[in-house]
Amino acid sequence: ADYTRPQKEGNGWEFSQQAIKLLQEYKLRHSWVFSAIMADPDNGFEGLQLDTCLKHVPEMQQLPMLTATKAWIKSTPAARRPLVSKFSRIAAEEAVKALLA
Repeated sequence: ADYTRPQKEGNGWEFSQQAIKLLQEYKLRHSWVFSAIMADPDNGFEGLQLDTCLKHVPEMQQLPMLTATKAWIKSTPAARRPLVSKFSRIAAEEAVKALLA
């Protein structure tokens, strides 16, 4: 299964191996996004200003860079999955496999 979800103890997040691979590929292909988050004083928690994130990129290259990032995100299988609230209760992976068998 492919997921990110809060840990039961409430002190962090749990990521599936597929989610980790997706984030690794995202970081490899579009490292500027992760650099911008890490450079932000609150790690992007309150949002990021694109003009600040892209100040090192010539203006003529900014839109193509954003367009490429958006296109890559939309091309991933994860982009076609529905969003689920973090407050949703989800069956264990074993239970889902049993239902699908």
